[in-house]
Amino acid sequence: MKNQNLVRILIVDDEPAICNVLEEFLAQEGYDIDTAYSGEEALEILTAQHHDLVLLDLKMPGMGGLEVLKEIRKRSYQVGVVVITGLQDLDLAKEVMKYGAIDYLNKPLDLKLIASPVCFALKKQRIIKETAESNA
Repeated sequence: MKNQNLVRILIVDDEPAICNVLEEFLAQEGYDIDTAYSGEEALEILTAQHHDLVLLDLKMPGMGGLEVLKEIRKRSYQVGVVVITGLQDLDLAKEVMKYGAIDYLNKPLDLKLIASPVCFALKKQRIIKETAESNA
């Protein structure tokens, strides 16, 4: 799916190699990509600029992904969140969905399969945003 009309995605992961692979792949798909290597950095970026989607790792030193997700919701940022994690934990998956994550993807990520959940998450986020605007 090319030409995303400057859809901005923030990748948040403490592993630079994962950020680099995702950034390269998603940039080739036509998305505008930013990266953050910590939860704190992600919140600074989200405060400074609008993003349409966040790909958020759960297990990071300092502020973990679940804390970041809770803070995103607390601050009412209009951004979709897809959690990416190496943790295979059903209870954790339920909890992140409870806090508004659109999807939960397990590492290692298969790049051939990531385009579809990203596209779905962006469509869902667009619908949520349009619904909120029409109800305002």
